[in-house]
This record gives sequence, structure tokens and C-alpha cells, in this order.
Amino acid sequence: MAPTARFDSELGSFVDEICADLCRFECAAAGDCAPSDVSIEREVTLAPDVHADIRVESPRNPPFFVENKLEYATADLVARIRRKYGTASAAWRGARRLAVLLDRTAVPAATDIDGALRGAVADGLTVEVWDVKDFLQRIRATFGAEITSVSRASLLRPSNRRSGARPTRASSLTTRARPHCCGTSARGSWPACTARGA
Repeated sequence: MAPTARFDSELGSFVDEICADLCRFECAAAGDCAPSDVSIEREVTLAPDVHADIRVESPRNPPFFVENKLEYATADLVARIRRKYGTASAAWRGARRLAVLLDRTAVPAATDIDGALRGAVADGLTVEVWDVKDFLQRIRATFGAEITSVSRASLLRPSNRRSGARPTRASSLTTRARPHCCGTSARGSWPACTARGA
């Protein structure tokens, strides 16, 4: 399945890197564990020629998947999720949750994207939509990087780069960062980690 014409594969890969780092550090902060205790896998094989973008696992919480689906048309996005997660697989290795990063403003007003994604996955897999607006807020809270949009100009500006062209990380991480990585917190709909990790 080919990407849409406007998809920037290099930018997509860079967003994947940021997303992986965000999951690692949010979960470490919320769960009071070392970032190195949070396992991040990229391009995880689910079936022949089918790969999950990111798989996150910590010592005491179930693993989950993250899919970066920015810049895809809605029908294409849902079709890709169905192809990857429409059938339960032993390759999930205990994962029961899927987070899909997308831009809600790009979804047609008449489309129930949450319902469409839930209908595209196998039973037993819970779907969460991570809107890009909230995603950028989480980057600011966790890394202290002022990123205003998912674009080359914003992500790669000198003030948001360190070696490897990643956002600058905050000097210390606290549980004030909204921890999307693990279940639902008692304070509301923001997910939170328990015990040690994600």
C-alpha cells in the first residue's frame, strides 16, 4: 500500500523517533523508573510485510503499540490499521492497546474516526487516538521543546535540536508530564503508569 502523495517519509521517521522518546520518558517519569527500563521496539514484524511502527513495554505494565498516522487520508489511515491489527496475532506478545497518532483537524467532520479505528482492529485491542495538538503539548511538557507544528521547519529548527536532530530534553523529568503511556489516571482521562514503568 503506497503512501499518499504528500507523505514525507523522512519527516515521518523523525516523528517516530520523537514519539518513541516521548513514550520512554513519560513512562519513566510517571512510573518512577529509569528510562532504560522502558523497552522501545521499532518496525516490529506482525506478519510477512506487515510491521508495527512502535511497541512499548515496561517492567510492570502491559505492552502497547503506537502508530504514527499523520499525513494519511482518513480512508487510507483506517485501511492501514485494519491491515496491521484486524486479526489478533501471537506477534502482539501480550499487547492489548493501540495508540494512533493523527491530526483530528484533517479528518472530515462527518467521520467518526474513533469508531472507524475501533471497528478496524481485532477484539481485545483497545484503541486510543492521540491528536497531534495534544502530542505537541506533551513534547513541550516532557522535553521543553517549543514545537508548534509537525513540519521540517518546526522540528529541525536549531533551538529544538541536539545531536541526532532530536528535541532538547528537559534537565529533569517529573510526574507533572502527562503520562499517556499506561492506562487511565485517577485524575481523568490522561493515562498513567503504575509501579515502575509504562
